[in-house]
Amino acid sequence: MFLSTGNFSAVGDIGRSMPSLAGQAIEGTKNFLSNLQGSGVKGAAFGLLRLDNINDMYKKELPSIQSLLNALEKRNGTQERMIKTVNSNYHNFRKVEQKYRPQMQRMSDIAIDARLAQVDLLNPNFKPDASNMAEYTRLSTAFRSLPQEVQGVYRTIRQAYDGSFNQYMKILKDAAASVSPSLAARLNEQFTAQKPLVGYVPFLRSGDFWVEFTDPKTGEPAAQAFDSLRERQQFIDTALKGIPNRAYQNLEDARFTGEGLPPTSFIMQVMNGMRNNKATQQQLDAVYQAYLTTFPAQSIMKQFMKAKNVAGMERDIISGYGDVMVRWSRKLANSEYVPQIDRALNQIKQEAGAYGDNPTINAAAQNILDQSAFFHNPSFGTFISAATTLSYAEYILGNISSALINITSLPMMVYPMLTGKYGWADATAAMTAAGKTAMNDWGNNARYKNLYNTLMDHAQLEHTMAREVLEGRRQKTSDYLGVKARILDGLSIPFAATEKYNRGVTAIAAYDLARKSGMNEEKAVRYALDTVKNVHTSGLAATGPKWMQTPMGRLFFTFKSFVWNSAYVMARAFHQSFKGETPEIRKAAQRQLLATYGMATVFTGVKGMPFYGAVSVLAQMINALFGDEDEPFDFDEFLRDIFNEFFYKGAFNYATNLEVANRAGIATDLLFRDDPRGVAEHGYVLSAMQQAFGPAGTIAVNSGNAVKMMQDGHVVRAIETVAPSFMRNISKGFRYFTDGATTLKGDPVMEDISAYNSLMQGIGFTPADLSSQYERMQAAKGYEREVLARRTKLLQAYDMGHTAGDFDLMSETREKMQAFNEAHANYTITPDTIQKSIRARKAAEKEMVNGVRFNKRLRAEIEDKFFDEE
Repeated sequence: MFLSTGNFSAVGDIGRSMPSLAGQAIEGTKNFLSNLQGSGVKGAAFGLLRLDNINDMYKKELPSIQSLLNALEKRNGTQERMIKTVNSNYHNFRKVEQKYRPQMQRMSDIAIDARLAQVDLLNPNFKPDASNMAEYTRLSTAFRSLPQEVQGVYRTIRQAYDGSFNQYMKILKDAAASVSPSLAARLNEQFTAQKPLVGYVPFLRSGDFWVEFTDPKTGEPAAQAFDSLRERQQFIDTALKGIPNRAYQNLEDARFTGEGLPPTSFIMQVMNGMRNNKATQQQLDAVYQAYLTTFPAQSIMKQFMKAKNVAGMERDIISGYGDVMVRWSRKLANSEYVPQIDRALNQIKQEAGAYGDNPTINAAAQNILDQSAFFHNPSFGTFISAATTLSYAEYILGNISSALINITSLPMMVYPMLTGKYGWADATAAMTAAGKTAMNDWGNNARYKNLYNTLMDHAQLEHTMAREVLEGRRQKTSDYLGVKARILDGLSIPFAATEKYNRGVTAIAAYDLARKSGMNEEKAVRYALDTVKNVHTSGLAATGPKWMQTPMGRLFFTFKSFVWNSAYVMARAFHQSFKGETPEIRKAAQRQLLATYGMATVFTGVKGMPFYGAVSVLAQMINALFGDEDEPFDFDEFLRDIFNEFFYKGAFNYATNLEVANRAGIATDLLFRDDPRGVAEHGYVLSAMQQAFGPAGTIAVNSGNAVKMMQDGHVVRAIETVAPSFMRNISKGFRYFTDGATTLKGDPVMEDISAYNSLMQGIGFTPADLSSQYERMQAAKGYEREVLARRTKLLQAYDMGHTAGDFDLMSETREKMQAFNEAHANYTITPDTIQKSIRARKAAEKEMVNGVRFNKRLRAEIEDKFFDEE
């Protein structure tokens, strides 16, 4: 629904129709957008669409959108794979540490001293010179005395650093080679001459407070992080001592300018070469930030570590690995894919230019180009990230019912889509088999290895809602594996597991059907990948609608992305069923629609059918224009009376007595979800405001309600109100089992709630009969409100005519009163009622002060206290 099932305001009526824009498809949407006047209007409309949607519509005119999508998805996939490996290693290191704690500390000391002495303890061909022979002998002997498992930790850490270093060198060399072969050759000579990998482990200083400076020994830029402003300033005063520096917060703030760097330094040669090759500032910044992460200044840090009474680096290379490698994973992936992103953006601009002044294609391209900054750094501020995490905790964290509802996308979205293309028999068989396969470790299945790797490469299998919301704030391994992270990840398991399962089943079924139809391996994998995104969305903020990439869009609409996408899918099916390019496409779309409405009948009944909310709004608008104003109209109750509860809410609701229909609808609740209890308790306006501001709005309103409840002595209900949904559900389940459903004052709503329904409420499923009772209560109160408002309006109109001597108005109103009396025989407007109304108005006027009515017993006191000077 939009606002409620009751009386809609004009704003609500208009607003409900707006999201249909996001649901238009291909030619229909292109025609609609082309008719919009003004580039600003067109841009606003395109801002509602995901990058995949725009690619779907303009893949012929703007083919490079697909290249941009590939780069954005693969960047995320690369980051996630690298971070997953880092976290796995870190976890294993800590297990070894629990077994050999003293030896692990000695290993850390040996590693740091080896770095300082520039000796390699792992390379049998390493030849120390006179300056480090003694240290090499001492450290080699100490290292060989360590247990093999401890030596293995050091070996893994060194290999990881060397691998990341080599990956970054490849990125730099590729960048140099794109400029000129001679620059690449000089760069390679410098790397060989400097031997930067000898015993390399980073000199770790954790934190967000950075200082950037030029290493006086090498002439190269360097940067170092600190936990506090005081520590950073101490480093500047003690170690830098007048060396020019620049302080900032967060490495992402570092921008390459070249100021203060010798022209002969190798990073300046690379950067100048990239500039000459017209590299963007984003490309320069990505390479530069990765460089600063990789190469802290050696001479300065040696001096700083050896200075007396100055805090040195953290002598725990496991913590250092967990901190540095997570940052490297992000920086290296960004450095690798930023050139591809920029190349795609430039090509999109050129492709749009080829269409001259075509306003629609130019608006589509400009919408994408406007997102350039977010494409390069898809992140949000600390406050927005925290607020989004809080919203996630409020609605989804630990909520088993939300996880189970999430699975309904398979029968209600995936199955109809595959049925439309391949027929119900093949789709049924494929979905059944895929459901079994996806429950196992199917990534090791040779048949699906290429499919699995492609999904992982594009971040389309394990990039769940939990990962999207939670991991943006995680900057080091301890953020992933600490106590807080483990609690959040543990509570996220139900929803994250169903998301991964949904994506796996969808991909496997689509792939199997494509291969069976004769599609080759490459095309079948691509079809499966696209099907996953078409149904479940990419899940990436970088490819989401432009308006969802703003701070407010992130906060308010993050959890609406699937609903909006389902509207697009359904509207496209409607369009193709009539306007498809071929009879086969039209027939497939018709089968898809038939299957969708069939599955909706089972799971959600009429209430959850696609675009039910839009139909509801249309019915309300028609009734407002042509209906009987003395007979309030409720669309939901109208349909409930026609279809009865079985067909209105679906067989699943009826058989299980669990409320699913209000939560599993397709392409409905585009802006506001159906919440009969919320409306019954808080009214239409407050409930609409709660939902308009998303989970954050609910939290704010609930907090205010909780304070009032606490003041009134309802402590348990106050705590329940502000608790996360999974805790609130458990509390409700227990309360339902012991007391039944009651109002805040203790009045019974439904006294007899079974142990089964109480248990299911504990995991988040409201009893269906209780939900229906709240809906009827809401409809009844809505009916009462409208009747009372109509009666008051008639009495006011008559009083107005009486006061003004307008006999025509009085006569007209009497006729309307007669109609009202016929409709509501037990609450008629009589001559006595009219006279009482007139006398009441006159009495009220006498009790008013400056147009405000006060209690007559307090009027004198109020006048004396507040208006005595007048």
